[in-house]
Amino acid sequence: MPSTPSLPSHSLHLFHTFSLNFQQLLERDRNHDVKITVGKAPNVKEFKAHSLILRTQSPYFYAALSTEWVKMDDGMIVFEKPNVAPNIFEVILRYLYTGTIVLSQTTPEALLSLLVAADELMLPEFISHIEDHLVSHESDWLEAHFDSVFTRSFKHASWIKLQEFCLENLCDQSEGLLSSEKFFNFDEDVVVGLLKRDDFVVEEVAIWESLLAWAKRRCGREGENDHRWSEEEIKMLAKWIGKSVPHVRFFRMSIDDLYSKVRPFISIIPRDVYESALWYHLKPTHLDLALSPRGDAIDSKLLKLKHAAIITSWIDRRSNAYSYGQIPYKFRLLVRGTRDGFTSSVFHARCQSALSTIVLMRVAGTNELLGGYNPSNWYPPSTGSYWKSTPHSFIFSFADSRNVKTAKISRVHPGHVSGALYVNGSNGPDFGNSDLRMLDNYDLGRCSCARYRYEVSIREESSPFRVDEYEVFQVSRK
Repeated sequence: MPSTPSLPSHSLHLFHTFSLNFQQLLERDRNHDVKITVGKAPNVKEFKAHSLILRTQSPYFYAALSTEWVKMDDGMIVFEKPNVAPNIFEVILRYLYTGTIVLSQTTPEALLSLLVAADELMLPEFISHIEDHLVSHESDWLEAHFDSVFTRSFKHASWIKLQEFCLENLCDQSEGLLSSEKFFNFDEDVVVGLLKRDDFVVEEVAIWESLLAWAKRRCGREGENDHRWSEEEIKMLAKWIGKSVPHVRFFRMSIDDLYSKVRPFISIIPRDVYESALWYHLKPTHLDLALSPRGDAIDSKLLKLKHAAIITSWIDRRSNAYSYGQIPYKFRLLVRGTRDGFTSSVFHARCQSALSTIVLMRVAGTNELLGGYNPSNWYPPSTGSYWKSTPHSFIFSFADSRNVKTAKISRVHPGHVSGALYVNGSNGPDFGNSDLRMLDNYDLGRCSCARYRYEVSIREESSPFRVDEYEVFQVSRK
């Protein structure tokens, strides 16, 4: 199928008018040369279309409607598509003509059916747009139907964003995943996908042992002694883990583990990979590694590596976020609301003397995260309250914690540095005495967020709210 030329930057893009014109062309019974019968009895419908538009818009139709394949009836091309429901095909046909699709009134299940059809019809932009909508607006449904979404996603190579959504979800379960039956049922592409991720936070030796166990089960040699394997059997094992081995961070294993658990399989590991792992222990600062380290685990109900990478880059005033393995800070959990309580007395007892803290809270009943960074401490005066001056504090939000593109930062305004923090022994963390504050009993609606001393607003609403979880971390350089 010919490629679509790019438009010059000075061109007029009158796509809306063209879309309406082509919609009329579809709806009016004029000059059609294709009849498409869609669905299976009793749910069958006939659609009329124009072969020129179908072949131009879809590589599938470009091939299927070529002269050597088509069937003719009374001067019309006759085509059947029994594996697509009429309501699904109607949406796609309208997209092929107008480039538009209304997603707000379409159920998530119907959107998945659209993805199946779009995959067959080879419509990558259509697929990408629907995936974006599902991940951004239907993530609760995706998580509630995770097993089905996961299975279907990895049957379609073009569903890249849904696959990423599923892999991230699995990484959130990484602690017990490798020992679960679920892991042993994964296909090779899922295993490779997990091993590629820097947020798959598991000890590397555990990954290697689980990978071997996964492959042994497929070879029918589960539970047998590694040292009794013949050369042919090891070659058979190599066929199963060959694509996975390059993504194992062997350099993160100890010398003892490399010798006792990896060396017996050295014949199926690229020599440079094994030697690089050994050299890493001899001269770790002088080795250019092909793989970055995985991120370190964070003890949190709210904070994921994707959030930590962004927040720590804000601390260091970087323009780009750290990769997960580059995050230069450790996170030490000081308090968690559901574990320790939501009162200001608990906050001060556990946090007031700690330097460099990150406060993180989730607005009750939502996926909205709010937080702030204090490079100083929260130590209160013996009586009353006082202002703390710092040019380095900031507050932030993730309007949807599942989507880091919703992240927003607000640094203390240069004219209000002296009022960056407000400390009172009766209150919790307070940034600017207005911009983000937790008074007491935070789970009962004693929190607020209204811009005053920080540069921009991080939340649309300024009315008080309650939280259903909050955590405070002390951050320190590794």
